[in-house]
Amino acid sequence: VDGGKYVGEWKNGKRHGEGTNTYASGNKYVGQVKDGLKHGFGKYTFADGDVHPSGEWENGQPKE
Repeated sequence: VDGGKYVGEWKNGKRHGEGTNTYASGNKYVGQVKDGLKHGFGKYTFADGDVHPSGEWENGQPKE
């Protein structure tokens, strides 16, 4: 994950299932991923502690 770290489930060589992405920026995503992208329910926390208001994601983007 671009200078960061991923811990979680994989499928066909891609992040898939439940996992935690910790990015080099200090931001963190904990939740569901599909085909390497945030997809489903998850929490995105910025390095300063703020939390992204969307808890649901679709194809890597917040579902609003």
